[in-house]
Amino acid sequence: MEIGEKIRYLRISKGFTKSDLARKAKISNAQLGRYEEGTSQPTASFIVNLADALDCTPNYLLNIKENRICHVDNEYFNRFVENFHSLNLDDKLDILNILKKYYPVSS
Repeated sequence: MEIGEKIRYLRISKGFTKSDLARKAKISNAQLGRYEEGTSQPTASFIVNLADALDCTPNYLLNIKENRICHVDNEYFNRFVENFHSLNLDDKLDILNILKKYYPVSS
């Protein structure tokens, strides 16, 4: 199933109108229609907004298996950590909350 089909399926299954979902995802009705029709592809930030509004993960919308392990090279990871440390507290908390939501630690 393509991303547009998934968005439409989830929207309808949750009982949302296009207007409802567009408002929740902070996009226009017309843009949501283009995503559902497959004539436009959502950006990464809109995928996150749509996933939040539809109560699913961005990985689900993108057909990425949740248990897939991705490889991150050490240099990239080290730069991420350095950049993370330079953020203000609110930005750090935002990032940590996103990570907790999509990658919960099982107890």
